[in-house]
Amino acid sequence: CICSVEGALNGGQCEDSTGSCQCKANVEGPRCDRCKRGFYGLSLSNPVGCKKCSCSQVGSLSVLCDPVIGQCPCRPHFHGLTCDVCSRGYWKAPQTELCVPCGCDPTWSTSDTCDQETGQCQCRPGFGGRTCTECADNTYGTPLSGCRRESL
Repeated sequence: CICSVEGALNGGQCEDSTGSCQCKANVEGPRCDRCKRGFYGLSLSNPVGCKKCSCSQVGSLSVLCDPVIGQCPCRPHFHGLTCDVCSRGYWKAPQTELCVPCGCDPTWSTSDTCDQETGQCQCRPGFGGRTCTECADNTYGTPLSGCRRESL
């Protein structure tokens, strides 16, 4: 028999009595050459052979990942190995685990992207608020009618 050195016990040696390969705990196949479902990254240095997938319950379409690299299948607007990061133009609002649009004002912000944790858009000078639809700090009025400096 030909056992995978990475995935078989006893350094890839066949079992004497049966001639079959004995796989590490998280490995399967007649040659012990692939990770079990829900595991990835077959490695000689890993005593159980493969690591458990850690797909985000919210951001991933499945608890299963790619058996070689560990990439989870992501829902729309999520990315990253485990689908736990919001895509560009989205952020995780504190009251939800979902990725929601930044909603940056197209006129008064410098971009349609925001801080991934706070949702703060990058505002043009003189504008403020999370989505840049308010006057900047220490000013009053509205962006439509004009923002004026507070007089001391």
